[in-house]
Amino acid sequence: MGRISKEKCESLNFYKYLCQKTGSKEVVRIRRLNLDVVEMGFNNKLKVIHSGNKAEGLDLKGSDEDIMSINSLYKVYPSETEVVFDSLTIPLIMNTDETLPCFAQLRLLDEQKAFKYMWENNNLGGRFSSELFRLDHLSLFPYEMKIHGPCLSDMNDLLDVAFCLKCDQWIFQARTWVSRPRSPWPSPKIISKIISCGVDMNKEKLATLLEQLYEQGVNCFASSETLQDYQGQFYKLAESFISGNPRSVQDTKFDIQDIKKINLLHKCLRHSRTGLSRGLFALYISKVCRSAPDTAKYQYSLENKQQYSKYKYDLIHLLIGIHSDAISGWLTLASFFYVHKNYFASLSVMKYALQKYPERKKTGRTLPEYAFIQRHDLNIIKKEKLYTELKAITIDNLIFRKNSSIIPKELQLDVSKSHAIYDPLSFAYFLNFLCYYHLQDMTSCRYYLQKLRSTINLTTVGKQTHLSSPIFCGIAYQLMGDTYVARQFFQQTAKFDSHNVTSAVQRLSSVI
Repeated sequence: MGRISKEKCESLNFYKYLCQKTGSKEVVRIRRLNLDVVEMGFNNKLKVIHSGNKAEGLDLKGSDEDIMSINSLYKVYPSETEVVFDSLTIPLIMNTDETLPCFAQLRLLDEQKAFKYMWENNNLGGRFSSELFRLDHLSLFPYEMKIHGPCLSDMNDLLDVAFCLKCDQWIFQARTWVSRPRSPWPSPKIISKIISCGVDMNKEKLATLLEQLYEQGVNCFASSETLQDYQGQFYKLAESFISGNPRSVQDTKFDIQDIKKINLLHKCLRHSRTGLSRGLFALYISKVCRSAPDTAKYQYSLENKQQYSKYKYDLIHLLIGIHSDAISGWLTLASFFYVHKNYFASLSVMKYALQKYPERKKTGRTLPEYAFIQRHDLNIIKKEKLYTELKAITIDNLIFRKNSSIIPKELQLDVSKSHAIYDPLSFAYFLNFLCYYHLQDMTSCRYYLQKLRSTINLTTVGKQTHLSSPIFCGIAYQLMGDTYVARQFFQQTAKFDSHNVTSAVQRLSSVI
């Protein structure tokens, strides 16, 4: 009886340990559902499928993000007789006569001069080159990528993207397998062959091996990078669940390019059966609403009635967008008020948003002090529902789309060619500076300029956001009339911006 209790206790401890490492049942479920919602967000021209550990809901140490992107320009067919002609896709025919098992060559049905650079000639004619296909996609990325097997990977090996072609039909070799009868498999003949291989004879040996592993504890996991610290772990599932959920959502890149997709999210929200799914759909509806002013098909008009309608439309959606995270939704609303020259409203919104920013990032608190605050917040959040937890802990970067109508005019250059990404804290300080500059409060301007300079070493979310603080400082000094210091900040940014992601070079040329 004592041994059974010991074994049960060990099993429960190991289960709790695995929950801390890979996530509890609820954490894994929310990660999977989160990626499902993300994949819904892409438009019909860009179909994305997540794979690997993260798609399975796991967050293992050292694992990267694996993405399959389906190219909708081409459509693959097993044979010429199955081709369906349309004006939207280029048909490709599979050829397996001269290939190894599980491989196929793709050939053109007719001559396509526009895409001739991605084809190679052999004895069967033109064939599709996977290498040239990858090189073509490599040139489309705004930042440095490398070819890694069949994928394109970032230089830090955190992201693998495989660009794929789709075949809507089952290949000939698989059609008999698809229609096979399920019940008689595996057949008695196959089972007898398995037994004849010596499974029964090795049963005692297998049992002895498992018993030895159990006597060693679970040391067999010592060689695993993820599970090697099993023996030294404590088990606090509630805290693991709370801290795991927001990070699952926060780390995921999400972009709905068509505001009409919000209707799909509304339908999903109405038909959700669990609080978990309702919380996620509500969160993403808020995220979509933040971009509504830049995706709505409003034509610019000088008529007051039309401008007022656009103002109300933008304001309503941005008010929904404040529920997307702790801070960035509020800062997007503050930027909207600034663009409409409502500086006092913008300052009030930013004051409220900055009160919610993590104290350690704002004040540089020591780790023990910050840990105490975090534990206190955690105890409060435990009593809240998932949607409230996600809003309280998640802090997104600010994203303004190309030619955004709600970005400050001083930053319009940043969105002239593509979208812009900013760190929320540095953006908040810069927007405070701009508001006080237009209110001619130079004392407050200098105060927030100093606060802005202090964020240059703190903004470490990503390269583009890391370079936003010196850009903000350069613009601020340029407005204050100190072109020498402004030029230094722009030069510093341009030096590190090897891929010309920011507007530093253009701004440098404008500083006399």
